[in-house]
Amino acid sequence: MLVAAKGAHKLPNVNGAEDLKRVLQKLRTLLLSSKLLAGEVLWTPQKEDDTLSKQKLLEDYPQLAKD
Repeated sequence: MLVAAKGAHKLPNVNGAEDLKRVLQKLRTLLLSSKLLAGEVLWTPQKEDDTLSKQKLLEDYPQLAKD
């Protein structure tokens, strides 16, 4: 995860689901405070065939669909 934000911010290392939740909560706080400038998620699958189809992605994450 790559994030650009105003100011200096310390985020914990992510070693599991609970760590990820804490980081996302901190990023949400940055977003709501208008300090978050940009963000990007970079993902490398662990297995060569570890992918999501567009249909499966929209089924699992319907909020990503454009209106």
